[in-house]
Amino acid sequence: MCIFGHKWNGCKCDRCCKIRDEQHDWDLCKGKCKRCGKTQAVQHEWNGCKCKKCGKERHDWKDFKCIICGMNKSGVRNEEVQKINDQTILADIAKNTGNKRQVRLFAVKKITDQTILAEIAKNVKLSNVYEAAFKRLNQNVLSDIAKHNEDGYKRMAAADYLTDKSLAQEVYFDIAKKHNQGVGGNLGWWAVDKISNKAMLEKVAKNACDWNVRERAKSNLEVMKRANESVIIKAPQNVDIIENCIHVMEFTRETDMSNHYTCIHCGKVELEPRYSNEEWFGDLPQLW
Repeated sequence: MCIFGHKWNGCKCDRCCKIRDEQHDWDLCKGKCKRCGKTQAVQHEWNGCKCKKCGKERHDWKDFKCIICGMNKSGVRNEEVQKINDQTILADIAKNTGNKRQVRLFAVKKITDQTILAEIAKNVKLSNVYEAAFKRLNQNVLSDIAKHNEDGYKRMAAADYLTDKSLAQEVYFDIAKKHNQGVGGNLGWWAVDKISNKAMLEKVAKNACDWNVRERAKSNLEVMKRANESVIIKAPQNVDIIENCIHVMEFTRETDMSNHYTCIHCGKVELEPRYSNEEWFGDLPQLW
């Protein structure tokens, strides 16, 4: 009790801290008085799905989309995607950055509509997602993306899935020729490394916009030249090739790389000879 009378500050006396049930300073979004802590029902001021005062959101979800504001639901699980066949809903899940990558990929794998797949491939930024769309796109759409998309990385990725390898080479050549290292990182280098056409490499080495790309092309031309000058020899008897290519009779050795062997049958296997101090195992299959 205050001897000289209360000094009220809203619902609380500044002198004795007594509380009265009037003139509360309500935080309506929390339902609590800022001075005394008394509570009441929460009262948001909703504008559609969002409170004007505190920014809290509420949504009325149907098929993973809010029927009030149209927002796509985040945090969707694989088990939920498994039950969905609607192509538009699957597309929304695949494009929603609030969903986990695995969920977005799973949604893409269930999409069969080529128009929707093309939209995802062209507009989604996450490489795992747009490459998953590339795998399911027809060759006409892939060709269009490879030739005309503004994103060089997407052009390269689309070209990798083309069955028309001559067109893919043209795409790599175009990227390497026009690429600027300061703008797109190592994209030009990657494009050069995918070019197998000698004439295209020579043009890149001479005319590419970026010096680093030109030098890379020159280096690759030298490698190509050395490969063409290689000589065929028999693989030594004490080279263990069982785990690599047991059906190959001969190997190619580059003249300046005495211990480097490449299978001339499949063209893919590279092998460093492994000489053993022990005897050659007599029970292994005879390869030569």
